[in-house]
Amino acid sequence: MGMMHNVTARLNSSFFFGVWLLAALAALNIASSFFIEQKFDVKSVSVTNMKLYKNTRYNWDEADMEFTLNADLTDIFNWNVKLIYLYLEIDYFNPERNQVIVWDKIIWRDQLKQIKVELTKNKGKYLIKTKSYDLIGRNATATLKWEVIPITGFVYKMQSESVPMQFLEKYSY
Repeated sequence: MGMMHNVTARLNSSFFFGVWLLAALAALNIASSFFIEQKFDVKSVSVTNMKLYKNTRYNWDEADMEFTLNADLTDIFNWNVKLIYLYLEIDYFNPERNQVIVWDKIIWRDQLKQIKVELTKNKGKYLIKTKSYDLIGRNATATLKWEVIPITGFVYKMQSESVPMQFLEKYSY
């Protein structure tokens, strides 16, 4: 007769078989959603209104803006998407490169059925602040970006075309 294993050896074997099975199913989930084409349709991104302030207390510039955004990200959704982090980024040089997020939104899985973002004259959540007085007349670009966070697998980033913009030539008081 063969030798019987004790209870802990059987539990250990069952546990690690279950872990292996979960890993195999996660790998199948990644492989099944990896080759799906992720289409997106960003119709427009534009900065509609901007205010530029001189903060004399801290010796820097502050910019506040309104923007219009129209995008349809419905085709990004598949069975492996947990959430989408959507944000509007302003990119400018002074002389080093600066990237500032002025608006963001997290879209959870239960909200992913129809991802149509239509914002008109929406105020940015965050101000643009610099280290000195250097935003006047500066050229910049506005880009809608998003990160797709899957249930299993790798996080990947996507973006729309960059839209050129310019900071105001004088301060708004």
